[in-house]
Amino acid sequence: MRIHLLGPSGSGTTTLGKRISEFYEIPWFDSDDFFWLPSNPPFSETRSREERIELLKSSVSGKKSFVLSGSIMGWGNFLMDDLELAIYKYVDREERLARLERREKEKFGARLEEGNDMFANHRKFMDWAMRYEDGDMTMRSRMSEAAWMEKLRCPIVRIERNISIAEEMDIVAEAIEKALSPSAAR
Repeated sequence: MRIHLLGPSGSGTTTLGKRISEFYEIPWFDSDDFFWLPSNPPFSETRSREERIELLKSSVSGKKSFVLSGSIMGWGNFLMDDLELAIYKYVDREERLARLERREKEKFGARLEEGNDMFANHRKFMDWAMRYEDGDMTMRSRMSEAAWMEKLRCPIVRIERNISIAEEMDIVAEAIEKALSPSAAR
């Protein structure tokens, strides 16, 4: 099954994507790996739109099953008709921002402190993440992701509360079973 997880940064799409990949033994991809060039400091140079598209196309080409975490709005639209299940994850802003701060500090430590090489980019990222709920169609926001999901032909599962990964996996298993049933509308 071709599954796409989306939602704001810090909502848990990466964690759930990895778990689905491990459980169902299917490839897992993260949109950040296509969007960003490897750099130091990280997340400072983006790939061109065309390069992202080609890299994503070559990665999923010929794969009957995969799970893709993260936003592909505007550059991964070629996949929309091939997706068989979309999962929208959301947790409230306070929880998301706390998760992001924790994750970034664990990964990058003192580099995030004022005066160090990642301070400015980290502050910019956190400010961007904070605007998700109130943002408009010009940015990755709740509004723009909702509009993007309306164009999908596949079932969409919404997990919009903070629950355990085991509970999330139960929801995913039920959605996959339903989508794969012979009576499911195609």
